[in-house]
Amino acid sequence: QLSTKLPKLSSCRPKTVIVDATGIKVQGEGEWKVKVHGKGRPRKWIKLHVAIDERTQEIVGEMSTEATVDDGKAFPKVMQQVKGRPKNVIGDGAYDDRDVRDWIRKKGGKSLIPPPSNGVCHGTDLERDDAIKVIRAFGGDKTAKSIWGKLSGYSRRALVETTFSRYKKMFGERAFSRTQERIVVENRLKCVLLNKMMRAAI
Repeated sequence: QLSTKLPKLSSCRPKTVIVDATGIKVQGEGEWKVKVHGKGRPRKWIKLHVAIDERTQEIVGEMSTEATVDDGKAFPKVMQQVKGRPKNVIGDGAYDDRDVRDWIRKKGGKSLIPPPSNGVCHGTDLERDDAIKVIRAFGGDKTAKSIWGKLSGYSRRALVETTFSRYKKMFGERAFSRTQERIVVENRLKCVLLNKMMRAAI
């Protein structure tokens, strides 16, 4: 199989990992053609899930899935590729999942994941409960969440958005491959190339 001998992403042992996912077009017609001539073939999307090292911004874990796969479900397989035991794992609200938080805790890490605006303290997750209390103390609105983000270090999550921006500027927003196996290989090779570019820039 094509995917059995893929190159390793990175040898980094990050202290802080940031996780996120982005959509990649697989097939379908261009936006302008659809606007002028109407829809032809339906567009298909896949998700590229990544984990980056906050310090070097290298991709240290990645996984390609169908667009319907939840970020939290892909999380363990992405994180299994990360070397060492990160002290902090940062992710957006899509990772506010008990299984994700338990996985991070069992590995000895701390999760920096924002709870929903209507989040309730359950007494089973002190980190999540503390975040809810701090956000409420500052007013419980977007400004309050922003303050919590700066105080906790969650605001560093923006770095993964920069990674996706680099990825799409370098390779575009569309996959060349059509089959799932080839898409997996294509995305892994693109991530390796992006890491090489990052290392050359340091």
